[in-house]
Amino acid sequence: MTPNPVTVDVLSGATTPISYAVLVHNAGPSTSAAAELLVGVPSDGTDVLAGDPQRDLGSATIAVPALAAGESRTLTGAGDLPPCDGCEGSPVYQAVACWQAAAGALTGCAATPLTVHFVGSACQACWPDGTDLAFTLTQDVAEPVAIGDQPVTVPLTVHVTNQGTDALAEGLPLELQGKLGDPDPDVGWVAPPDVVQPARWGLTLPALAAGESADVATELLVPAYVSTQRASTHLWARVREPGVADVLADSSVAARLAPTYDGDAPDFAVDAASLVVPRFYARAGASDTRRVSFTVANLGGSDPGDPIDVGVQIGTTPQWDPAAPTQGGVELPRGLTGSVGRTVDLTWSGPPPTGPAYLVACADTASSAPAGDPASYWPHEESSETNNCASAPVTFVDLDAAPAPVAGYPGPLPTPDPLAVSVTEEGGGTSGTFGWQRTDDQRWTLDPTAGVHVTVTLGRQTFIEDLDVAATPVTITPDDAGNDPLPFGQVIGALALAPGQAIAERPFTVDFALDPAVLDGVTTSDLVAFAVDPDGSDVRLLPLQPNADGGWARDRVRVLLTHFGVVGLATATPAQRAALAARVPSDDDQQLEADGAGVTLAERAAALAAAPRPAARAAGRAVPTAPAARAGTDAADQARDRLVTRFNEVLVPAYDAAYSGGLLEIDVSLQLSLEWLRAAQLIIGVGDPVIDPLAEEVNERVRDLLDRHADLVKQQCVEGGGFGALRAMLGEIRRLQLLGHEAKSSELTEALGACSSFQVAYDQSFGDENTNASLDGALTSRITLTAPAGGLAASGAVPSGTAPLDWTHYSATTTDTYDTLDDSGNVVGHCEVTTTDTAKSGSYMTFYVKDYGLTFLRGGGHRRLAVSMWLFGSSIDPAIGYDVPVVIHREVASGCPNIASESYDRDDKPYPNDPAIQVATGGFRVLTLEWSGGHYEHSWSVTRSGSHPTRETLRIVVDPAFG
Repeated sequence: MTPNPVTVDVLSGATTPISYAVLVHNAGPSTSAAAELLVGVPSDGTDVLAGDPQRDLGSATIAVPALAAGESRTLTGAGDLPPCDGCEGSPVYQAVACWQAAAGALTGCAATPLTVHFVGSACQACWPDGTDLAFTLTQDVAEPVAIGDQPVTVPLTVHVTNQGTDALAEGLPLELQGKLGDPDPDVGWVAPPDVVQPARWGLTLPALAAGESADVATELLVPAYVSTQRASTHLWARVREPGVADVLADSSVAARLAPTYDGDAPDFAVDAASLVVPRFYARAGASDTRRVSFTVANLGGSDPGDPIDVGVQIGTTPQWDPAAPTQGGVELPRGLTGSVGRTVDLTWSGPPPTGPAYLVACADTASSAPAGDPASYWPHEESSETNNCASAPVTFVDLDAAPAPVAGYPGPLPTPDPLAVSVTEEGGGTSGTFGWQRTDDQRWTLDPTAGVHVTVTLGRQTFIEDLDVAATPVTITPDDAGNDPLPFGQVIGALALAPGQAIAERPFTVDFALDPAVLDGVTTSDLVAFAVDPDGSDVRLLPLQPNADGGWARDRVRVLLTHFGVVGLATATPAQRAALAARVPSDDDQQLEADGAGVTLAERAAALAAAPRPAARAAGRAVPTAPAARAGTDAADQARDRLVTRFNEVLVPAYDAAYSGGLLEIDVSLQLSLEWLRAAQLIIGVGDPVIDPLAEEVNERVRDLLDRHADLVKQQCVEGGGFGALRAMLGEIRRLQLLGHEAKSSELTEALGACSSFQVAYDQSFGDENTNASLDGALTSRITLTAPAGGLAASGAVPSGTAPLDWTHYSATTTDTYDTLDDSGNVVGHCEVTTTDTAKSGSYMTFYVKDYGLTFLRGGGHRRLAVSMWLFGSSIDPAIGYDVPVVIHREVASGCPNIASESYDRDDKPYPNDPAIQVATGGFRVLTLEWSGGHYEHSWSVTRSGSHPTRETLRIVVDPAFG
């Protein structure tokens, strides 16, 4: 057993606390019964307790639980040494522990020496009246103080100053106390569990003249800490006048209670083989967060009983740098006795390192605290301190520079040599409007030929605007110019999707279902899908997709497209397919389609050839797809090689241009990258050791270029780009949402108001074309179209504006001459009627954006915008609108006997016979302009014939500047 402390400073006549720690071991072959120990200090100094509290000093009992065979436990107890009046010197006593038998007898005693040092006498208010002392305490030890399984001696200096007017004689007593824990405003004091508090002790002060100071050295004796629980606390020292509770001075230092393990200490290690380090993509002004994974094990023999921190950092050496920041970390749970896998999200900011870089993961390292505050964490005591860390090299990809080409894939790509056919639209088909805000699939069905049933499925946000869609049957014949033969044996069925140059934001499917009669005489491997541009150019084969059920079928074919145009089914022999493959189409996405056709055709043919063909309904059987079939085949290897070569020859130069260029160059690189990624997924799939790393890099470059592109589009808007910038912003916002870049999308939405207004000037003039009339008038309106606040990008709300349509001037005079007749009907003279019109009041007119034209077209550019105006009304919705005509005041002066003179107001709707203007519900005049987004003028002149010919001219100017 061990008393705490082994030397006790005691004031004579004062009760002194003392604690004990007893190691109990069951050396027997079976579990022991619970028992009780008596500990204390015999007053006669022997090593045997009498069990008599009246006789023995500091007696206390300790409960001992049942112990398994061979089990050991360290148990603690506490008692008090009673006052010892008149004691002096430093006698040696015995601290004794004995078993208490059932009858109360004591057996099996063990003892250890305990020195009691009597340093003075206890008294109440020992100091003379008028004593005025000031104290400060200094604990002369580096923080934190480590307290473990051995007592700790902490040097302490008491600085005392006599502030009184009288001198003090030597020997004035002083009481000191040590304490582990922290004050708490609610409960007074909180001490760690299982801690044994230091004892009180005393010392005497030297003689002090008035105003004199002195330093008195002493020691704070801290008992051993015997527990498996680690704790962080403070060690306090306090000074009191003996017998008085007031604390005259105190001081504290940080303290850490180190556990005492029953067996071997723990040993924490990061397994180097388990360290998985991804590539980091870095550039100036940006950050990249990647997930690092590893396994941490406790290779030692004890439960640590406390959380373990693991820190991760990237540095220039494979060793942990305690001076460098911890860039990520994780806290492992208490009680780690085996191994556990963990991940850490690690963020790198700024450009990549200029030299080699290493990721280092360390378990139980002081500076690896995930909170970044090493003071909040201290390492465990381990059996080995040399294996905490593991490291691995880190690869950085510089997103401010184009990648290097992949070695071993020499170019160049084949030179385009497209093949053409003639495309003739047939009657019929189907049409409708694709609603971009709908969340369901939208389908169009038609039969381009008998027995061929086609379903076109446009999923959510295939396009990022409402789009009028048409699917029309077509026939395919050899090129009219006679340059190329038809590259197919038989065209089974084909259709044209309009608008034919539209490029989709997301791939969509075209499914062909064939009646058995259509398949008669068709060799399964000869059935191919093809695409043609609307003008008949760039014929190419298409990659095939497994059907909706995940399998292949003889009577069904599915293709995945990213563009409108002509698509169909045909038969082609191997020789015809090879000849068509040699005719390379013009555009990159067309070439990617052609590159992927061979591997998917081979996969479909192999799957169908391997499937048993029952006698009945053989054509309709679905065959499960086998993705592994694409690996190791000649077609797959050729497709892979072509993809890598295209990365080298197309994407690398595009990135180089994008990083040194502007919006156009970034646009091109993004389109090429997305096309490459779709082709890689469709043709090769995932898990390919060559394509997967390239696809990851292309995807990350796309994400980075999207942010750069968005920043430039936003800048164009904020700096006054007008309506062209508004269209670019809307397209950018919707594409960012589509690709999951919500934060950047929100950033652009907030800036949208900077370019959401533009102006429309409307002028309509009238002139005469007749000698008997004079006509001179004009209507004018100046309208500012402004996007509604909020919701523009997502809801489809449109910029609109309403303004007065006013007369600038108007006068019209017409003089008509009539014959006067007698009763017999003979002309006897002439009379005149003069009609004079003047402007009375104007109307309203509304302009609004009907169609933004956000969709990209093959060959560059967008669909044209459509801007509509409502003449003589103030609503943009004809269902709820109302008609407000202009008003003209008319004066009729008659010199004819049977025609009365009169004066009245009349409604009028001056209507220039412009073919673009239509009369809508309620009499509105609706004009829809096809507008490119820049400065725009539309004008139309017409001469009205009749009894009073007039000339009318309409002119509309759209100015894309701010309103």
